Amino acid sequence: LASKKVSMALRLCISALPGQPDDPEALKVVIESTKRVDNTKRNVEASAKLLDNPRQQLNNKNYFECLDGINEKSKKLVEGINALSLHAKSGDLGKFGEQVDATGDSVCGLTETTAQVAYLIGMSDPASTPGKPGLVDLKQFAIAASAIRSACDVILSPQRTQSDVLQSATVIAKHTTSLCNSCRVASSHPSCDPAITQLLINHAKDLASGTASLVRAVKKLPPNPTDEDRDQCGKAAQPLLTSVDDLVALAENTPILSGSPGHMSERARAAQRPVVDAGRYVTTCYIKLIDKSKSLNQSNAGDQSEQFQDFSKQSVVLTDAVKSLVSSVRMAAPGQAQLDAAIMKLNNLIRTIGQASIRIADQRQPTQGGPSLQACEELLAIQCRALQPLINDLQSAAKTNPERLASLALSFTDSTDPLIQCVIDAAAQMPSSDNQMRLIDYVKTVAECAAQLLYAVKEGGGNPLAVHTHLSIDNAADNMRESLTDMLQLMADTTSQVGIVSGLVDNMKRALDSLQQPLDDDDDDVLEFPTYQTDVTKFAKIVAHDAQDLVPLADTDVTKLGPLAQRLSQNIVSLMVAGRGCTSTSGLGEDLTHALLRELNSMGEFSINLVQKAGSLQMHPNDRNAKRELAEISRNLCERVAILLKTVQSGAKGIQACNDAVLTVSGIVSDLDLTIVFAAAGSLTPPTTTTTFADQRDPIMQTARALVEETKKLVAGANQSQDELADCVNKTIATVRRLTDEVKSGASYLGADGPEPQVMMLNAVRDVAMSLGDVVSATKMSVGKPADHPANDHLKETAKTMILNVTALLKTVKTMEDTSTRGLNAFVSALSILQQAKILDDSTSPIIRTSADELLQACHAVTYVTTEIVSAGNSAKQEDLLKAGNRARKTIMHLMTTCRNAAFTCEDKHVRQRTLNAGKTCSNNFTYLMRLIVDYLDDPNSNSKQDHLEGARAVASSLAELRVCADEIQQLCVDEEEVHLIAENELLKAAESIEAAAKRLKEVRPKPDLSRKVNQELSFGDQISEAAEAIANAVAALIKAAKYAQDQLVRSGQAHRPECRSRTVSIGGVIAEKQCFCTYILGQQQNQASYAESEQWSQGLVSAKAGDAVKNATDSLVESAQSSLTVKQEETVTLSGGMVGGIAQEMMAQEAILRKENELKEARLQLEKIRKARYQRDGVNE
Repeated sequence: LASKKVSMALRLCISALPGQPDDPEALKVVIESTKRVDNTKRNVEASAKLLDNPRQQLNNKNYFECLDGINEKSKKLVEGINALSLHAKSGDLGKFGEQVDATGDSVCGLTETTAQVAYLIGMSDPASTPGKPGLVDLKQFAIAASAIRSACDVILSPQRTQSDVLQSATVIAKHTTSLCNSCRVASSHPSCDPAITQLLINHAKDLASGTASLVRAVKKLPPNPTDEDRDQCGKAAQPLLTSVDDLVALAENTPILSGSPGHMSERARAAQRPVVDAGRYVTTCYIKLIDKSKSLNQSNAGDQSEQFQDFSKQSVVLTDAVKSLVSSVRMAAPGQAQLDAAIMKLNNLIRTIGQASIRIADQRQPTQGGPSLQACEELLAIQCRALQPLINDLQSAAKTNPERLASLALSFTDSTDPLIQCVIDAAAQMPSSDNQMRLIDYVKTVAECAAQLLYAVKEGGGNPLAVHTHLSIDNAADNMRESLTDMLQLMADTTSQVGIVSGLVDNMKRALDSLQQPLDDDDDDVLEFPTYQTDVTKFAKIVAHDAQDLVPLADTDVTKLGPLAQRLSQNIVSLMVAGRGCTSTSGLGEDLTHALLRELNSMGEFSINLVQKAGSLQMHPNDRNAKRELAEISRNLCERVAILLKTVQSGAKGIQACNDAVLTVSGIVSDLDLTIVFAAAGSLTPPTTTTTFADQRDPIMQTARALVEETKKLVAGANQSQDELADCVNKTIATVRRLTDEVKSGASYLGADGPEPQVMMLNAVRDVAMSLGDVVSATKMSVGKPADHPANDHLKETAKTMILNVTALLKTVKTMEDTSTRGLNAFVSALSILQQAKILDDSTSPIIRTSADELLQACHAVTYVTTEIVSAGNSAKQEDLLKAGNRARKTIMHLMTTCRNAAFTCEDKHVRQRTLNAGKTCSNNFTYLMRLIVDYLDDPNSNSKQDHLEGARAVASSLAELRVCADEIQQLCVDEEEVHLIAENELLKAAESIEAAAKRLKEVRPKPDLSRKVNQELSFGDQISEAAEAIANAVAALIKAAKYAQDQLVRSGQAHRPECRSRTVSIGGVIAEKQCFCTYILGQQQNQASYAESEQWSQGLVSAKAGDAVKNATDSLVESAQSSLTVKQEETVTLSGGMVGGIAQEMMAQEAILRKENELKEARLQLEKIRKARYQRDGVNE
């Protein structure tokens, strides 16, 4: 009723204004538009209060979600302003009012989002404390309480109608239900206090009972109630209102229900201020705009030009304010300023590391007053462990949580600073300058990786939509973790060399503690029980071997105890990881699991004591008690290893039998490979001449059929008991061993036809042995698995492959003496094996480091074999096909193995994958070519020889791609030490040549006669010329080696590095010095000049070791030339006849010798000072 009266008064006032329309409908539209403007103004003014003190979280949106919301609402607001201006100009007040509502909603949403952004910006400051959200929504409680009170007033009003009563009762029931639900949710929250929970339950009951009482009273009200009826209804409503007020008071005065506002630091308020001011300015401008629009609606049509001009100006101001708000929000992205400061701090730390490196290089690093090396190692381990979770948090926050970046960046740099200082202190305590520089280099790598991580985090900024930055963030985090691990490993290596084993002991204790923690089944790294059992057996044996090796070293060389103790600790950690897998996976019974844990704990304790004793012996090598205790602990540890192996094997006899069988099969295959080598060389001869291959055929075929039956039993034994499985495995291995012996014996009787039939037969049985090894491995992995497990499918596939290989062996045995089909059978067998090969897809076998040159050699071999098989296909001769098939099998298998090893040797993942793909393409093209040849031999009309040439071209094209990959691997995997080793070897050869020339010059020196007179008639020109020629040859080899080293360094991109520049040779200078030296030898006889030339020449060497060797050899040559020339210039010495006179002559000669020697020493010292001064002037390190 009041609102109706207010509306009537407003209509009369507006109609009384000058210039208003007389039409009631038009007047109604004007009034409606004015009401919309007023309502929008009130809503915007109310929302602007959110910016007064943005300390409370308004929603769950993060910064980037709010930024997207601001952009979206700003766009809608600008479009609404344009539409508002258009409708105001056209006079369409209905659409004008709709646009006012739309723009008002946009401004309110923009203000709320701005308040949320300001809160996030303030909370991102490390000094701020975020607010805690409450368990209930106070705003909802206030709205519900106000609605219930208003509904009760309507019910008690004398002017209400029956429909008003029903509507008010519905509102009361709706809001009381909402309050009761909120109380139920809050009371069931885990963090809610039990006392608060009981109060909420009581208030909810009071609300429900009060609502029920009021509803009953309302139902009893007559259509025309009296004052007494209304009093009764008011009394019924009073308990409900009291319950609502009590519930609201409880929610407002209980922090856990209402929540607590966040604490903003002054720096956070300063960061909020630009965004808050921009948001307030937007609301102010919008309020002015709708005031202009209101005056525009109330003016006459003829007087609207000035009002419309003001409205347009204000809309431009509002648009600029919105743009300023968006810009302010973008500039205040949380964490960016803190990340910049953290990056700057890390750069300063990197410079500090560089200064420490210079001090260490100049031997100016202080070694006294700092913490001990052991303390530094312990502190470094603690700091690295503290840094690991920060890396994980930074990696996560950089993708999805920008509000945490500031505090995480501050914590990250605060943790990195003491870590770097700790490493610098540790380097100062190390006795070796090489270890000092290595540790400084490692910590510099850590600092650079930390800076790279912060750069990646800053680029990501916590934006979940910036997916393109997530990969760089992950890579930077992985590099940081890897650098920390490498630094800790280097620290452990260095400290263990001096007897400090605290880091090793700490690692073993952590591994020992992890035994009781079960594995996470959802982890992708969890393996099967057979794999863990194999690892336990392997590492236990290695630990026993290491423990036994420690005992003799205690008496012979204690300096080697540190590296061996470190290796022992690493193997113990690996053993504990495998043991944890054994006990966590379902492979052992409960009793055996407890026994295994007991033995693992016992081994861990003995290993810790053993490593500690080894460190003690390094510090006190003559401690006999420590040696005795070391031997005793080692013996106890070996006994525990034996008990552990027995425990593991007793719980899984079948799996252990599979492990032993795999090793046995591997030995059989190796023996067959050796036999194939002898057969190819023609050295496989039969033991007797009375037996033929026909006599060996039937036993081979019977054994092969027996092997098939044993294999079927083995496959079925995977789901049987461990004893039955072990029995099946042992029988199968015995059968395959007997088969290989019979095949080798039978193949020896095929030598009359050449070695190729023998190789074919041995290859067939080798394929059977290899496939049997795969079957045994698959059987081990399928033990205890359900029928639908993928491991059982893999077992069936390997069993089928083995049966096919046995079938091929039987076919080979039957047709071996048939020379008309033997070659084609060998060719088809080779094709089948190459198609089955999965070497390039194998990622579990060990990697053998392979160079790019070996890959290139394998490619050359494939080129030759390709030509051979094409020629064999064209000739269709059985001998050619037999030879080509055997070589194709060997060459392609070798190519795939070499390609895999070379690919995994390279660390570049792109080059690795490209190499593997090229290897697969090459093998596929080769097998396709072989298939074409086989089809052509079966049916010449199936394809033509031109198709063979096309197939050969495809193989050549794939080989070209593989060669390109080999070149990339060679460029990426250049070993600098190998390059210098080659150059150094060449220089050593040159030195040997010079020494040989010097010895030869000494040998040709003439001997003086008995009268101590020199033979003046003997000429030395020819001999000296020959020696000079040898020197020239040696120097030529020296120049060649130096040039080779320079080319390798330039090609590998390492020539710019300081350590490489210090070894670089000036080829022109060496040539010039060589010419001067040889000229002197041939024509000059000035000894000092010869010595000076040799000194200059020796300064141009690549390697210090080789340089010394060449310098010494040159000095030897010069001394030989000096002695030769001295002999030539020798004069006759006349001895005094008396005894005293002779002694006097000898003393005078000795005096002259001593005087000359002193002069020589002084001259050498003077020369050394001159060189040092020159080197220091040129900036060369002494």
